[in-house]
Amino acid sequence: MQEVANHVNVSPGYLGTMFKKVGNRLFTDYLLETRMKAALNLLSREDYKSYEIAEKVGFSNPQYFSVCFKKYTGVSPSEYRRKDSD
Repeated sequence: MQEVANHVNVSPGYLGTMFKKVGNRLFTDYLLETRMKAALNLLSREDYKSYEIAEKVGFSNPQYFSVCFKKYTGVSPSEYRRKDSD
């Protein structure tokens, strides 16, 4: 959030407040959804390893990416890829 706030020249607190006010959701929820949609796209269309996808969508920890992915989709990245290829 700090990086985005710096980019638009506001404080992280103000950005979070305005995002919630205008978008009716938390910035972190929006960011997670955006990252997960990108991961779903990469898993469906590319032959990247899970850790490579984690890095490409902004996660520095591949295990944390897998936890977030499973929470978001209900399946692990490898399970999603298997189901998608069937």
